[in-house]
Amino acid sequence: MVEMVWDAERHGTGRTASGASLAIGDEAHFSPDDLVCLAAASCLMKTLLGMAEDEGVPLLSYLSTAELIRDAAESGSGRVRIRAYVSTDTDDDRRRLEALSERARTGSPIACLLGDRVEVVADVRVLEATRRSSA
Repeated sequence: MVEMVWDAERHGTGRTASGASLAIGDEAHFSPDDLVCLAAASCLMKTLLGMAEDEGVPLLSYLSTAELIRDAAESGSGRVRIRAYVSTDTDDDRRRLEALSERARTGSPIACLLGDRVEVVADVRVLEATRRSSA
């Protein structure tokens, strides 16, 4: 459970059950739009990392960006685009991670809540230094 407390004007403080807090709103560190993007991106990451671990697929790095894209033609409509940059050490693992990234999109609880309003673009690469050292 999280708690949202209004502070003043158009901002407040969000608190988690563990006591962590975060400033949200105008002139704060995070906007509600940022939080939706963070929720979708972090849930995708957690889901993908769990799937990769379960299937024994090694990841060397993971980074993602997420943005809220609003449809100008439809007021209030939009989607979250997540770009995930993942690296591994073999071409076989790259192919496996590409498949897992699609499964993670459909298995991520937040992505499931958002439905077709989540777009995932996976960029999975084999690190060249790792490729050379294993040859």
